[in-house]
Amino acid sequence: MLETIRSAFTPYQYKREIRQPMTIRGYSFSFTALILYSLLLSGFSGFLGVGSEPFSAIMEQTEEGRWDTAKSIFLLGQATAGILAPLFFTLFFALLIWLVFEELDFGTVWRMQLVPLIIMIFGKTVDLIVMIMLRVPEHSSPLGFGVIAQSMTGQTFWVMLAAEVTIFALWAASSQYRLLHKGLGFNRRKVLLVIILFWIIYILFNSAASTLIHMMKVSL
Repeated sequence: MLETIRSAFTPYQYKREIRQPMTIRGYSFSFTALILYSLLLSGFSGFLGVGSEPFSAIMEQTEEGRWDTAKSIFLLGQATAGILAPLFFTLFFALLIWLVFEELDFGTVWRMQLVPLIIMIFGKTVDLIVMIMLRVPEHSSPLGFGVIAQSMTGQTFWVMLAAEVTIFALWAASSQYRLLHKGLGFNRRKVLLVIILFWIIYILFNSAASTLIHMMKVSL
């Protein structure tokens, strides 16, 4: 696990990680630990009320019983997202990369996503700290482009789309590129095009989901 974390910060560790992959048991432990950490992180975020700004805006117009129910639903939703988000991230990229690079078996591609997953969860941790310190919603984090989008448009979807483009998303995408190109020796142009395309699809999906969730919060 420690070697894998170091490889996320040191590109020269990538080739070694691939040539000497961790055992299935070791990977399962690392992946399970990340899922549990993500669950705790999201649960803690929900407990603090981070991301519940749309609820607060209508708090005074809402009956007390309904408000308590809404808070419980929000907390449950945050915890559920903490489990499903890393699972979706890993499965999404593993499946698409496996379909394009047929030379690789699915298990290898799945294990390759551990490094970018670590980066994304680390990013969520930093985002939470920033949101607590600055008291801003996630789409207003200075670590993404959401703030810039808000100064240009009031459309929720475009703001959410820009907010998905963070330094951690770029870092994770870069790690996938280096794993496939420098680690496994695949064609640089092909890897670059594939990674960019997959991330565009991933960001578009997340943006649509975030926009829908935001609208549901406001309507409660």
